[in-house]
Amino acid sequence: REDAILVASALRGRGGQTAAGLRKLGTPDRTYRIMYDNHYGWFDRLGDGLYRLTETGEQALEQHPKLAADCQSRLES
Repeated sequence: REDAILVASALRGRGGQTAAGLRKLGTPDRTYRIMYDNHYGWFDRLGDGLYRLTETGEQALEQHPKLAADCQSRLES
């Protein structure tokens, strides 16, 4: 779940992104699989490998503010 929150944090405010683009920001190697499997309903496939964060994903980040902040700082470092 932490990896999914990391991917969601990377997508937040960035619109449509590819797994390769997110990996350049510091998300895990399994980023594509996390978004494709979409176990929590946090990711919306836009086509051509592009994904965006759903409202459910935004709510999940709001429900886990400390973890989301920690993930965001990992992406920024």
